[in-house]
Amino acid sequence: MFRLAQATVWHDRRRYAPIALVVTVAGLMLMAQLAIATGVFRDAASPVNRSEAALWAGPEGAATLNESMGLEAGRASALWVIPELVRLEPYAMGFGSLAARPRAGDEVALEAADEGVRFVAVLYIDSDRDALLYSRHMPADLRVQLSDPGTIVIGKEDAGVLGVEVGGKVWLDNRPLRVVGTLPGLQGLGMSTVLVGQAGQTMQGPPNFWLMGFAPGTSAERIAQIASEEGAHLRLSLLQPDALADATIRQFVFESGAGSIFLYSAGLAFVIAAMVVNQVMRAAVMGAIREYAALRAFGIGFGRLAWLVLIQGGLIAVASVAVMLGLTMGLLAFLRHMDVPYALPPALAALVVLAVVLVLLASTLIALRHLRNADPASLLR
Repeated sequence: MFRLAQATVWHDRRRYAPIALVVTVAGLMLMAQLAIATGVFRDAASPVNRSEAALWAGPEGAATLNESMGLEAGRASALWVIPELVRLEPYAMGFGSLAARPRAGDEVALEAADEGVRFVAVLYIDSDRDALLYSRHMPADLRVQLSDPGTIVIGKEDAGVLGVEVGGKVWLDNRPLRVVGTLPGLQGLGMSTVLVGQAGQTMQGPPNFWLMGFAPGTSAERIAQIASEEGAHLRLSLLQPDALADATIRQFVFESGAGSIFLYSAGLAFVIAAMVVNQVMRAAVMGAIREYAALRAFGIGFGRLAWLVLIQGGLIAVASVAVMLGLTMGLLAFLRHMDVPYALPPALAALVVLAVVLVLLASTLIALRHLRNADPASLLR
């Protein structure tokens, strides 16, 4: 039956090509949507993923980057009782407006309507070469340049929008700063991030968290023990980076408006794709009714005929997935070239492939009921 299915699919490829096209396009759209959305969601925890801290210390009960109301330096200093601790670094984020030119007093109130203003999250960075925050993303030489209070690092995307180059000036909350560098990946959903040095800056309240660096050789088991025992003893939340990042991303996905919109749109797109695939598969089976009736006239029973149609659906699924994966690789290369944030873990890609294949096979099963019309007597009409 496999050879017969292969021969019929190839011979009637014009009939089955629309099915493969619909499945491929639907899968590619889901891949693109998930890759971009996952990249944006991942960036919600970028300070964690791009830093080298062994633990993040916050007030008791804090589980995500957005839940901390601040932890004063006095309370954080109690962490020095941990013998392995060698570095304690504040994580403080504020908000402001970034402009390519100074603002007049009356313009500041109206700057929301000005296309030359970007609302940004301001991250205060330690300028020490061995600093933990953003150590995986920011070159040490660039970090050192932030020791000058009048400097700033902005995203490449923001630099392009504002028309600012390295060495030029921008105004953060109407205060002039010199751009010492640009970095990709600082553009988030609705708000970008800018990096300024802690020296000479006024933080908006106490740090949200404190990054903890341990002595080299400290085992993962010991770090987990410190997080559990010392956190309870000091009445602080000592969070491992993976747990903090995952909790932050989950909060962004399930509790933010952007996450709800994404989940709704992804679900709606999947349902529409399933309906279209089902209709196209039904039309293909109905269009081949006379061929199926001829096969029944040659003695092929209904069960074997149904198996033939299922194999045909499987062959179309394999071809569609192969083309879809090839196009997905090209799409990801394009996103990388355009500096668009994206992330497509293999498990997520495999889930999309499985969903697409299951939709096609389910549509094939639904279309089997039309095989009842494949009556050999219809060939005499």
